[in-house]
Amino acid sequence: MAKARVHIGRISDATDRESVIDKVIETLDGLAPAAQVIKSGSKVVIKPNLTADTRLWQEGIVTSPHTVEGVIRYVQQAGPSEIIIAEATACGLDNKKAFRENGFEEVASRTGSVIVDLYDEEFVSVPVRNGMAAKEIKVARRVMEADFLINVPTMKTHVATGVSLCLKNLKGVLPENEKRRSHFLGVNKFVTDLNSIVKPDLCVIDATVAMEGDGPMQGTPVHLGVLLAGTDPVATDIIATRVMGLDPWQFKCFNYARQQGLGVWNEADIALTGVPLDEVRREFHPASGPFPDVHGITLVDGGACPGCLDGVRTAIGRVKAAGLLDNLPPLTIVVGEKGVVTGENDVVVGRCLKRHRGKKHYVPGCPAQVFVISDELREMAGQYRLFGPKAQYLLHEGEDREN
Repeated sequence: MAKARVHIGRISDATDRESVIDKVIETLDGLAPAAQVIKSGSKVVIKPNLTADTRLWQEGIVTSPHTVEGVIRYVQQAGPSEIIIAEATACGLDNKKAFRENGFEEVASRTGSVIVDLYDEEFVSVPVRNGMAAKEIKVARRVMEADFLINVPTMKTHVATGVSLCLKNLKGVLPENEKRRSHFLGVNKFVTDLNSIVKPDLCVIDATVAMEGDGPMQGTPVHLGVLLAGTDPVATDIIATRVMGLDPWQFKCFNYARQQGLGVWNEADIALTGVPLDEVRREFHPASGPFPDVHGITLVDGGACPGCLDGVRTAIGRVKAAGLLDNLPPLTIVVGEKGVVTGENDVVVGRCLKRHRGKKHYVPGCPAQVFVISDELREMAGQYRLFGPKAQYLLHEGEDREN
């Protein structure tokens, strides 16, 4: 007997609000009627993915407000006491602007739901039993105390984690300092720990417009027209990865989930209903590519993982897009544990080179975050850092567990 179910729905026009709402309800009803899974009078929290504070939901970067409205309409059938749309967006971005620019204020107004900026809320430390990266994690109290939690990510490839789906989307329940810490300690293991303590009751993956390539921000939109609903985040993510034409077992997040016994990872235990997977499968371009040939920039690769390599590549792309490449001095970027640092001005990237953390241009992280690498390059080009001083990303060694 199957231990988890994932229901696949299809939609023809991601911009038609009423059509999307109807299809979301139809997909969720295909999984289970609302009254069967949500108790009357429940306080329901819906957690979308707001990775940008500009209007980008039609680019596959942000969860569609139409999809979230459909989830709300489905939940209302169960008679909840309160429906909250809650998020803590990426470090350095304006959370309230993210809600406003992407249409969520209108959704709240039409549905009577409430928008909550989790950065305004209280965060509580939750112990992690047998954690891979953390002994405890600070999580929004509002989320931990929800009667029913719904996780609504977009479908994206991702330069740091390979894919960004339900498991990764839970980072939006953390305060900024905890988000930074997750990359320092090892983001894939940290996300596994996070999912061991925060357990959504329902997952809805919004692939009406997805993203391939250099997600979460610089990839290419994919007008897939697909919705996935499931009650187990690991199972739902694994099926979503199959929809993307990718092998889930090439990604650390799923291997760590299996290692920790988290969720339903055995595909034989997942029952698929709705549209057949073969009818919606589309091969996504992963977040990977050759190192760019940029005059004056030399890469020293000491056996780096794809996360750091693609992070550096993507960061250089951001600096190029800002028109700053010509402002950079000749430099060497060193990645990977066996990388040899020869100059004081070498850019040293990644936690596996933390023995060089005293260097002027050391960038922490496992993998190092794209925006921190690009900020380091911006500063070297004589510009201000967009995401704040580097010191806030350099944690004390006492907080560091071996990864």
